[in-house]
Amino acid sequence: MCYEMRVAASRFSIAHCRPATIFSRRVPSARKFQGKASLTVDYSDCQKKRSDWGRFFAAITYAAILLSEHYYDKRYNQRINQTMKRTAIYPGSFDPVTNGHLDIIERGLKIFDKIIVAILHNPNKTSLFTVEERLSMLKASLKRFTNVEIDTFDGLTVDYAAEKKASGILRGLRAMSDFEYEFQMALMNRKLNREIQTIYLMTGLRWIYTSSSIIKEAARFGGDINGMVPPVVLRKIKKKFAEIGGPVRQKSAPKT
Repeated sequence: MCYEMRVAASRFSIAHCRPATIFSRRVPSARKFQGKASLTVDYSDCQKKRSDWGRFFAAITYAAILLSEHYYDKRYNQRINQTMKRTAIYPGSFDPVTNGHLDIIERGLKIFDKIIVAILHNPNKTSLFTVEERLSMLKASLKRFTNVEIDTFDGLTVDYAAEKKASGILRGLRAMSDFEYEFQMALMNRKLNREIQTIYLMTGLRWIYTSSSIIKEAARFGGDINGMVPPVVLRKIKKKFAEIGGPVRQKSAPKT
């Protein structure tokens, strides 16, 4: 005589079934049944030694074991999901941030749970804006995103990514001219740390011709950059060139 107990959520039921040969458990693991467990306790060879109550409580005991396994697995998976969020580093100078950068960030958030926009502090590079000004413009441009962090760093990007427990480095590709440099950087980063992957996104067609340097150059000579940068950045660029003497307009060539 055996008792079969089915456990589904918090409901218990015991079904009487035909005797079998020996005690058997028909469930390798409760986790495979997504909250449903089934076990069979067979005491046909020892009916004279144990009472029906003994068999009943034995079934109850094993059902409790299965439930505890399922509950522990569920709580463990929840903790893993909370601690193993996919985080990416989006490094760059962002001098200044452009709409092309924002396009990469917005699309990258469909892949990663969190993106850390990291300004690389390079003292050997001449920048139009200070690090503090770039931080301010990034915060104003990305305030609608709740899962974006803005930070600064110096040193190797892979070391910073490991420090932040990030799993990837996010980069944008505009054209073939970007590919050679980015390919070399990706191989070097993989050589330094094989646990951190580099993910590339093709820049949107609207922004494939823009870059921070080209936008600054156009603004310096009085070009219209409206629509290429966020509004707060456009105001900052106009103010910056006004402070350093205003945009330089190219003189027309003399007529011959």
